[in-house]
Amino acid sequence: MVQHESPQLAIYDECYANAQSMRNSLKRLGYTIQEISRNEEELLHFINRKPSVLLFHSDISIENTCNLLTKLKSKNSKLKILAHTVRREKDYREKLKANGASMVVDGSYDLNMLVEQLGKLDESFSVKPQTILDAGIIFNLSSTDPFYKIAADPKKLAITKLLSEGKSTKVIAQELDETENDIEVLRKKMLHDTNSKNVAAYVSMAKDKKIV
Repeated sequence: MVQHESPQLAIYDECYANAQSMRNSLKRLGYTIQEISRNEEELLHFINRKPSVLLFHSDISIENTCNLLTKLKSKNSKLKILAHTVRREKDYREKLKANGASMVVDGSYDLNMLVEQLGKLDESFSVKPQTILDAGIIFNLSSTDPFYKIAADPKKLAITKLLSEGKSTKVIAQELDETENDIEVLRKKMLHDTNSKNVAAYVSMAKDKKIV
């Protein structure tokens, strides 16, 4: 479990499905999740509750992102912000730091990596590697295993869990607040990437890999 229960973690992601999945995974590791949000108004409202760290994911325009970071720091100067972006431009990362981000991580949405960086940002959030394995979040899988990449992606992991429950594309789209087309595209890609002939075969392998 996390070393101390007092620090509070907040999550901001424009994709609510990502935020929900990230919250569920982090709670299994013992983190206290204060709030999750997908829009600026909600975020600025609950930041007054003074969480210790904000896990901030945004790929909107750099100007809008920097303005939001500046607002957050003005409301809570002690807030530590771990900003994640899929964008890899050096100037993008530098601008995020200049406008309030304590640390910037770029690249794919990898839960293992984010947990590691949280520990570097605030030692109160450190988690032992074995704890992650025991929680069944990032597993004894090679990083080249397609199921490792699926498990490290909150949205794909959420879809996998719902598929294992027998949910249809329509229901999954409703639960994750996504379009049916987007869910169907991701479903087909996951089956293709794992060489699964059908959903039943995919779910069976996912269970064998212990990601659901």
